[in-house]
Amino acid sequence: MKNRENEKILAPILFILMIMSLSSGCLTQKEESDIQQTESPPPSVEVYLLEWANLQNDQGPVYSQDWSPREPLLAISGFSQVKLWRAEPTPTEQVLEGHTSYVWGVAFSPDGNTLATASRDGTVRLWKGPTFEESAVLETGFAFCVSWAPDSAMVAVGTLSGEIQAWDAGSEKLVHMWRSHSSSMIISIVWAPDGKTIVTGELEGGIYVWDAETFTLQKSMTDYSIERRDVNGLAFSPDGKTLASAHQDGKIRLWDTRDWNLLNTINAHYGWVRGVAWSPDGRMLASSGEDKRACLWDPETGKRLIDKVHNFLPVWSVAWSEDGGYFSSGSGIYNDLKSGWVIVWKVQ
Repeated sequence: MKNRENEKILAPILFILMIMSLSSGCLTQKEESDIQQTESPPPSVEVYLLEWANLQNDQGPVYSQDWSPREPLLAISGFSQVKLWRAEPTPTEQVLEGHTSYVWGVAFSPDGNTLATASRDGTVRLWKGPTFEESAVLETGFAFCVSWAPDSAMVAVGTLSGEIQAWDAGSEKLVHMWRSHSSSMIISIVWAPDGKTIVTGELEGGIYVWDAETFTLQKSMTDYSIERRDVNGLAFSPDGKTLASAHQDGKIRLWDTRDWNLLNTINAHYGWVRGVAWSPDGRMLASSGEDKRACLWDPETGKRLIDKVHNFLPVWSVAWSEDGGYFSSGSGIYNDLKSGWVIVWKVQ
């Protein structure tokens, strides 16, 4: 109870600090000019994007999105609700209501049967397919991010208070709760494809690798210099051999999961990199940034393959459909309920 009371006291203070961090990522006119003058390296992987749909999200910026592994169904976060957009055979939309504040994270279970949504309202909610009726409410505290175990049995949650939580999705019971030594808020989290590790990213810049069975620390990659704060996104390559991390300094860092040494650094965006996502075949890495761009990269060479301006709005999230046929990017102005957009691209 004391922890929850402390969380209630600290939450407004921490949230104000977070807003200051989020809102300070705007670009100068010079930076905008520099972007326009930057030439893309010659592509090493041939890929083309055809704009398939441009969807307005009237519930605010699209902080998070995820495609179902079973069908061309996209989950989009918003203020107090989640939208499901079905690409085929006929584009349709479904609204999931239940949250009472911003939804920061969405993730389909690997078996495609359940959608988990993480919210500022202090809950993670589970929605059961195929109708996606609300099936469970997990009392987590202010939740930023959520990730599933590969067998869909458990869900990991990162919170404002710095708690990392592992929940049994079937029994809806909290299995374990722990923190890093910094107790910084957890703003990104990902479960490894082999199920053996959970990786967390913090507002203060730390990346921590945890044993998914014992929940003990295996490795920490920390740098608290101002240039590298905010680990906004984490994503494992499909083969689990590489971890991509998105940073405040405009860079994507690639880590070798065998020893957790740094493999490569990609100068990706001017200002914050907000999200990263691997293509299903592992040949491309997508990124989203404060510079209003969604980009595709060759992770082997670090060369930019595609550079798309997204409705002239900061881009928060990127995602791929399971078959790689669709790529989506979500944008919006922080705290503006009318500025959210998702562009769905057909990959060719």
